[in-house]
Amino acid sequence: MVPKLLLILILSGLFAISYTQYANSEFLSDFSYQLSGTGFAATDKQIEDSKIDLEFSFVKDTSNKNTMIVKNGVTNLSGKDYTLSENWKISSLQQDRLLELSGDAKNSDGDKISFYLLGTLVGSNNDGSVYTFIGTIKKSNQFIKSIYTTKISKIIPVEQLPSEEKTTPTIPPTTETKETNKEIVKLALIAKQTSPIQVSYSYQITTKVYDANKNPTKDFNQDSGFVQGAKITAKIIGSDGIVVKTLEGTTDSHGYYSDGFRIPDNFKPGTYKVVVTAEKNGMTDSNELTLHVEQFYIQ
Repeated sequence: MVPKLLLILILSGLFAISYTQYANSEFLSDFSYQLSGTGFAATDKQIEDSKIDLEFSFVKDTSNKNTMIVKNGVTNLSGKDYTLSENWKISSLQQDRLLELSGDAKNSDGDKISFYLLGTLVGSNNDGSVYTFIGTIKKSNQFIKSIYTTKISKIIPVEQLPSEEKTTPTIPPTTETKETNKEIVKLALIAKQTSPIQVSYSYQITTKVYDANKNPTKDFNQDSGFVQGAKITAKIIGSDGIVVKTLEGTTDSHGYYSDGFRIPDNFKPGTYKVVVTAEKNGMTDSNELTLHVEQFYIQ
């Protein structure tokens, strides 16, 4: 099985290099971007499926190597979700034709993995850019060869979306009511968070809302069927039932909402319940997550 993956790596690299001569991409400092993709990680004994999903923004730099700020993200390896740590970074080379991606991630059991990936631009248009990433994942002192095919798309904030022109209705009220009812869809909410986390570190929660009929399996990486304008409420509740923190916001055109805060130094370590709710046009969906807050340790 491993030689097959090696052949995929070689062919993907040759294709990406030849195509890059004609491809171009450009990241703007005024926007955030979402990177989503799937791939494979190969050990000496088996090939495992893997996924990666993160949000980043561009930082202007006068040098030839520009840096992206990774705001949050998750990756999946061997069926387990890993939350990206704060040390993740993306560096851009050759006018965004090459991307260097590295950082650590940790799962709910405290297991850590480390990534180093080099991405080559395959193609780009108004819908986004496609990159092939090749590199290694370090897990328990074992280096795992990996390859991902990813799409990077621009996240447009709701407040920046063009407003619709208001016109005087020329249709009967009964027809208008029927059109409004068509917009009411069943919601599918998917929420992910940073857990476990230590006091004084930044907690992050990331949500996506889909039309449940278009994403019945609640695939976080699906790139269609988004629900824009859904109200998101996330309540962090202690073991005594008291709400210690509430986060609220609205999904953008990609059904995406993310928020967070720094865990205060006086925050009580322990296990908390996070209840996340999405609501639009009277339709709701909710997720319940478990948040483990640990005492800050100096390593």
